[in-house]
Amino acid sequence: LKSVDLSVNKLSKLPDSISGWGARLHTLNLGSNALASLPESVGDLVGLKKLIISSNKLNILPLALGKLTSLQELRASDNSVVELPDCFGSLDMLAEVDLAGNNLKGLPPSFFHLRGIQRLLLSRNKLEEIPPGLAGVKSLLFLDVADNCSISCVPPLLLKNTLIFDMRLQGNKIQRLAFRDTDGYAEFMARRKGKIDQKLDAKMQHIDIGLCGLD
Repeated sequence: LKSVDLSVNKLSKLPDSISGWGARLHTLNLGSNALASLPESVGDLVGLKKLIISSNKLNILPLALGKLTSLQELRASDNSVVELPDCFGSLDMLAEVDLAGNNLKGLPPSFFHLRGIQRLLLSRNKLEEIPPGLAGVKSLLFLDVADNCSISCVPPLLLKNTLIFDMRLQGNKIQRLAFRDTDGYAEFMARRKGKIDQKLDAKMQHIDIGLCGLD
């Protein structure tokens, strides 16, 4: 058993016995159900690489997520999560996290120890600032914090210390001119130009040459 798709099934609860699905399970899709919680036994699915729990009724995620050391992609958008468990420090394989459309006001300290994350989606939450700790996540390439409403600036160290080359910033209090005056903006734009040039050379279509949604 390598993949289980239980999406759009009106599920309100999962049994603890999901641990019996085995360590060979790579993909688990629980999206678009009515789940209010996940059992701690989800942590027994240690071979899991992709976990989709978007569009449920979750307001917490289990600490057992920290046991999923093979996890590469976590999709938990459009729930009601108010706080993440502080269990991300061991998830070195995690490359993409989608937490858009929740009620998050921040990220736990362990999140800033992720070594491989490249894409982080935090739009439509309740962030009042871009978490400063993200400046230490040097692998980060793309950050979406659109439509949090209250964010007023981009931390300079985020632009200077990471590999980030693209962001979504619209729907906040960030002003285009103020962003351009931020320390580290030149380094960010140099990386962004390099990526755009690569796409142009590859004759890719639909290339976004705007300024992070602030146009």
